Amino acid sequence: MPTLIETFIDYEPDLLEMIAEGWGIDQDLDAGKNRVRQVAERLQDETLIGEVLQALPRPAFSALLRLARSGGRLRVDQFEREFGSLREMGAARRAKLRPDRNPASVSERLYYKGLIARAFLREGDEPQDCYYLPEEFQNYLQREIERLQVASIPALPTYTPVSKQIPDDALLEHACTLLAALRAGLPLDAVTFENPAIPLRFLRALLGEAGLLASDGQPNPEQVGAFLEAPRSASFTALVRAWQAGSSIDELDWLSGVKVEGKLKREPQVVRSKILAMLKPLSIEHWLDIDEFVEWVKTFRPDFLRSGGEYDTWMVRDRASAQYLKGYEHWEQVEGALLRAMLQGPCFWLGLVEWGAKPRAKKMTLFRPTPWAADLLNGKEAAIGRADISSFTVNKDGSLLVERGFPLSARYQIARFCEWRPPRKGSYCYQISHPALKNALAQGLQVHQLAALIGKYGRKPVPPNIPAALERWKQNELEAVFERPVLLRVRTAAILDQVMASRAKDLLLSRLNETAAVVRPNAAAPLKEALLEMGILTDTRLEV
Repeated sequence: MPTLIETFIDYEPDLLEMIAEGWGIDQDLDAGKNRVRQVAERLQDETLIGEVLQALPRPAFSALLRLARSGGRLRVDQFEREFGSLREMGAARRAKLRPDRNPASVSERLYYKGLIARAFLREGDEPQDCYYLPEEFQNYLQREIERLQVASIPALPTYTPVSKQIPDDALLEHACTLLAALRAGLPLDAVTFENPAIPLRFLRALLGEAGLLASDGQPNPEQVGAFLEAPRSASFTALVRAWQAGSSIDELDWLSGVKVEGKLKREPQVVRSKILAMLKPLSIEHWLDIDEFVEWVKTFRPDFLRSGGEYDTWMVRDRASAQYLKGYEHWEQVEGALLRAMLQGPCFWLGLVEWGAKPRAKKMTLFRPTPWAADLLNGKEAAIGRADISSFTVNKDGSLLVERGFPLSARYQIARFCEWRPPRKGSYCYQISHPALKNALAQGLQVHQLAALIGKYGRKPVPPNIPAALERWKQNELEAVFERPVLLRVRTAAILDQVMASRAKDLLLSRLNETAAVVRPNAAAPLKEALLEMGILTDTRLEV
């Protein structure tokens, strides 16, 4: 790169005067000596360089770092797309407009400060019209960049949130739910993961990285058993480690706004580690605004995904407009979007950051590391989660309500024995039924295992009809069926005699024979409950 004296040698006197004034050295110059050499020598004073750079607006300093990271040069068209153009003018117009005092762009501010220059520089076989950093400034900024790589985040403004959203170990609950659904052969499009809403795609990839899924996507029984039975802190930490080291999880592919095309050398684990390295120095005492943090990263550490020429060579398409986002000027749409997605997604799901809201704000826009983030990132177990739940509710209609915090291995078995109902109020809802029990038997489970779980964990008193129904089903399996027209068919005449002798007989219109009766309109559901209270599980076959 040309030196300062090589750069200034062809500058007109008025331009040198503007540069000298901008650095505050105009009164120190000796009129009897070579002006070019004097200005060039004074601008090499590193103390003075530091003062001038510190006084620059952030966008201007960001532009200098951008040049330094690109080897000290960028083509004029590329630099001006990002930082504005440099107006052509001679000495008379410069005297009138004073662009050094009233710059129309970042490019002008830096040019009339003498920090950048323009020339044809050889790039490959042909010279290119470039903006460049004089050699002395390039060397200084390279050292500054190296220092920033290990420096802590500077003091950004801190805030006090009016509300908070603190992560817990819900990721474990979602993992247990997905593993049970896969093992039971349930359609995954009907399974949702709320509070937080973790995407199925991420969860499956994470379980695969943790070794819990085989190559066919089904659970590995031994690994799953150990995972669910381990202390929750150990299992949670194992998932964090799997995410940190995982190469199959690439968050860039999951950005809703952009799509990366073509064959590129992608290293998601490296990108992830760079982002996490930027979080490590943050204080757990200070709430930061995500917009301000992203802007800081753009200024000081923008190249965590792409660098240099990759800003132009990567094929990144905007999904809405279908336009390619070439150049550093689209950093916010790619790197900025990825950084936000990481903070709002995996970093929260994995317990690394918590969220806060400013007064009158509709969204959570503040964040800070959790108290246990440092331990998790260093592979240590952390006390993240909720109080343990030791029992679940058993209702006489055969529904089971299992709260979050209940032992994962036990809920995994319960989920495989029952039909799933929509969760409510922090509880998973299951229903004992004939089809679900048949499906469980096909998986190698036994009904006495569900009875044992209810006996061990069911909140006392357990409705006596439920254990009785399971024992009776184990002996006889299906004993009553609802069919269209709404008929009740039972296995023996004694069962129908029992119904006719109870208050449930009012739900029947007439008895057709020893084992069948016509059910009143809209009475199938209450009759089903009445039979379960008698300890009889039923099935419904009302398909046309």
